[in-house]
Amino acid sequence: MIHLILNGIVHAFKLSWLTEVVVMGKGKNLLAITLAMILIGCAPEPVAEAGTVVKTADAIVVKKAPLDITEDLPGRVAAVRQAEVRARVAGIVLKREFAEGSLVSAGQVLFQLDPAPMKVALAKAQAELAKAKAARQEADDLLRRYKPLVATATVSQHQFDNAKTNLLSAVAAVQAAQADVDNAKLNLSYTRVTAPIAGRIGRALVSEGALVGQNEATQLAVIHQIDPMYVDLNLSSGSEMQRQHAIKQGYGQVVNQLNILDNAGQPAQQGQVLFAESQVDQHTGTLTLRAEFANKDSLLLPGMYVKVRTRLGFVPDAILIPQRALSRDQQGQQWVWVQNNKGEAEPREVRTGLMVGKDWQITAGLAAGDVVLTSSTSQLQSGDKVQVQLAADLKHTAATAPSISVSH
Repeated sequence: MIHLILNGIVHAFKLSWLTEVVVMGKGKNLLAITLAMILIGCAPEPVAEAGTVVKTADAIVVKKAPLDITEDLPGRVAAVRQAEVRARVAGIVLKREFAEGSLVSAGQVLFQLDPAPMKVALAKAQAELAKAKAARQEADDLLRRYKPLVATATVSQHQFDNAKTNLLSAVAAVQAAQADVDNAKLNLSYTRVTAPIAGRIGRALVSEGALVGQNEATQLAVIHQIDPMYVDLNLSSGSEMQRQHAIKQGYGQVVNQLNILDNAGQPAQQGQVLFAESQVDQHTGTLTLRAEFANKDSLLLPGMYVKVRTRLGFVPDAILIPQRALSRDQQGQQWVWVQNNKGEAEPREVRTGLMVGKDWQITAGLAAGDVVLTSSTSQLQSGDKVQVQLAADLKHTAATAPSISVSH
């Protein structure tokens, strides 16, 4: 205000001086008049009283959204069931009945062994059974004849007891012979080697003409059940504690869901945690987490390494702001600029949680609906009038749940 008054006094003085020059000189002081006009032209114009300066800044409206806390870990794929196909009897392989690498069903014939020796053994066992049955019949007939005679002392008690014993032995011999027949039939059935489980079979480990099962149960092939599949992960003890804490908070259904990531790092298949080992490896500080994944397309194979996104926690109402909106002072205090209900810039102290991409989670200091300034904050002072331009395309204001990946 003082500056404006002084400028007005100087301006009035110059006008008065110019008038005197014109009256005194009439035409002979033309040069003086010209100089006076130059002075007036160079003098500053009067400055009007300045209004309030309004600054512009980008801003976001704080919204709450669910937040997944995740960790990406390598996992090894394992078959739910694995069966080694082995020869259970000795014999020559006559034929392979399956296509290597194909899907087989339980009970499907895989190899045919030479059945001739087993047929001979079965015929011999059946003959022995017939012989035993005949001996049992003879012992039974003799005992029936002795029974009325022992009462008249025609046959001694000793003879009668021997007949009874012989019948019991004959009955036992029949049972043994029947077992030999059953065993021979079983061995004959083993010449047709079948799949113990359904799944994908690998290559044949023997070829036609090979002698198998002579002194050991020769391995012929391996079958893996591939739908569903297991994935085993090594999770740090700290991450497991965080996961268990989330489960106790009631988010077990969320944290027990996992995703296998594709080559672009995007979730491709969803699975479910089955269990975590009850003991931590003292050398690595990790424990094994086993999950189950559907594998209808047969994309997962036993032994394969995959990247799995595990969920360690869940925040149902997280607040996220861009990293550029957060300021720190030398004492470590963190704050942001907000627009208050008067349209003025106001510093607000906040507490941060986790880093989510390029955003910070805010755990205290902000509420839903607050307008946070994200640009030109270094030029602001408390109480400055601000006009905000809201960013409509910020992902953290969307309703979809963001995800944070942590590392150890």
